[in-house]
Amino acid sequence: QRRASHLSVMLMDTYPASWASLSHPSVRRELILNLQELATPDPRPLWAAKRREGLVVGANQVVHFLFDDNDFGDLAIGAMLFSTDEAAVVDAVKRELDPIIDGLPSDGPDDDYVTHPRWPQVTAAARAARTAIT
Repeated sequence: QRRASHLSVMLMDTYPASWASLSHPSVRRELILNLQELATPDPRPLWAAKRREGLVVGANQVVHFLFDDNDFGDLAIGAMLFSTDEAAVVDAVKRELDPIIDGLPSDGPDDDYVTHPRWPQVTAAARAARTAIT
């Protein structure tokens, strides 16, 4: 019973036909959503709305997704990315986030990220990556 319900949830998850060759399309979808959040000049209202829905979101979750939970380098090609070009644009976002992360305490508040002087560079890199990946 439990397995069947899990399978039905998986079947409900549909992806573009162009993603058929990817082994981890759900991670690609999550990457696109994270890039969309970072591409927003001030994602705090979006994160607040999602939190009211009971979701765990915010700058820390994006950082963990990009840096801790996944490798978006060459090993990701065929899994959640299609090319080295896609890996390069994700890496550009991570490079812009690096100096912000290095200067903040682990699990710091969203305000510390979004008000950081380098945040506009993160937003620009994320916008470029989001455009390149979709």
